[in-house]
Amino acid sequence: MSESGTFGPPDLSGLLYEGTQPILLNLSVVSPQNFDSGSAKVQQLLQPHRTKHYFLLFVRSGSVTYTVDLKAITVGDGQVLFVQPHQIRVPPASKSGADFFKITFDDGCLGRLPRTNRFWLDPLSSPKISLENRAQDRVWALLSLLEKAWDEGVGPADLVLAYLQAVLAEVEASYFAGVPTVSLDRTMEAFVCFKHLVEESFTHQPTVADLARTLGQSETRLYTVVKKFSGLSPKEYLTKRTVVEAQRLLVYSQLSVKELARHLGFDDESYFSRLFKKEVGQSVSAFVASLEEKSITPEDSSLLPNAVGR
Repeated sequence: MSESGTFGPPDLSGLLYEGTQPILLNLSVVSPQNFDSGSAKVQQLLQPHRTKHYFLLFVRSGSVTYTVDLKAITVGDGQVLFVQPHQIRVPPASKSGADFFKITFDDGCLGRLPRTNRFWLDPLSSPKISLENRAQDRVWALLSLLEKAWDEGVGPADLVLAYLQAVLAEVEASYFAGVPTVSLDRTMEAFVCFKHLVEESFTHQPTVADLARTLGQSETRLYTVVKKFSGLSPKEYLTKRTVVEAQRLLVYSQLSVKELARHLGFDDESYFSRLFKKEVGQSVSAFVASLEEKSITPEDSSLLPNAVGR
């Protein structure tokens, strides 16, 4: 644990070199074999926390329920849950009886992979994915190899990254299974670009016209694309994204309504308050009062320490 009280991730230092310098891979692989639900570290992680890391959970058998952005998601036999950076995640107090793997890694690790995966942006609004039987077998085998390479620390790191890339490729294929290729190549790509742009600009509250202009699309075309994949208009999508961020900020910070409104690009505090109540169903103050846990882990890595005591 660092001086700031945040969590320090495990590493694979010494396995990957550029010249004579070791490169650290911030990667965690956890399974029932190295998971201690009673450890002090795990108990701390049971607090709601916002992480800068990517998270992937695969349940081979049994069920595990995580809370992601204040919504409970149960992952059962043959299913995968993925959580994006900056979402608020609360793991279950116990995974008793479930056979699972979970992996966590940062942008530095992801950036060393040979290709990117579009499922992380969740264009189909489906963070829980069901794998068919053969895919389950392959993913389980790959995760077992990944765990072995990481646990033993014998690398080389490019092999660890190859296993990780293969796992993500399997998840990518399962995520988009059944989606027509033409949609992937055209309208979905446009929606992914829209989501990218919203993530970069929503705290400035751009207009739909601004978004369409930046993307080089007409407002009508943008409406059609966003409605197809999200079921929302571009304006509704932007509003919901903003309110989700407001909820996240209220969980792990102590901003006033005025500060929160300004942080999210609103000059009118009253307008923001009305918008929040309309979307959430309760006022900002009522939402804060309803939060069960006020003392939470600061935004940082949620990677577990080396659980096998290496």
